[in-house]
Amino acid sequence: MEAKDHSAGVVVNGPWLATWAALACVLFPLLFITQGIGRFDFWWWMSANISVFLGLGFVLDPGYTGLLSDDIRDRWAGKLLIGAVSAAILYTVFWLGNMISPFIIPGAREGINGVYQFKSSASATRIFWSMTLLIGPG
Repeated sequence: MEAKDHSAGVVVNGPWLATWAALACVLFPLLFITQGIGRFDFWWWMSANISVFLGLGFVLDPGYTGLLSDDIRDRWAGKLLIGAVSAAILYTVFWLGNMISPFIIPGAREGINGVYQFKSSASATRIFWSMTLLIGPG
């Protein structure tokens, strides 16, 4: 596949970079502190955050669409396999951490249970599709 030049986009630096960083420093900590507000739970908020940053990427960098399009078409099966293997490894690491950490760190079980409470407000189906279609790729 022939490489295409996508360098015509806007370079995100100076004020734009500071704006993106400030926005991320507000949106993501609020997400984890509040775990959502009312019906706008953790998973809706995470999806919204990712959508905001993806949208900004498309608006500020016209070459981003072409870059993503080429990336999707180039060796997609291998990328899917790498993603699935990476997910399995990450799941294993978290599972082992969940099993081992209470023996190493006092109070770890309560902290871990608090993290797993994030998913209690959403169905497994919604979490799966949010992570598969938006959060993971984003």
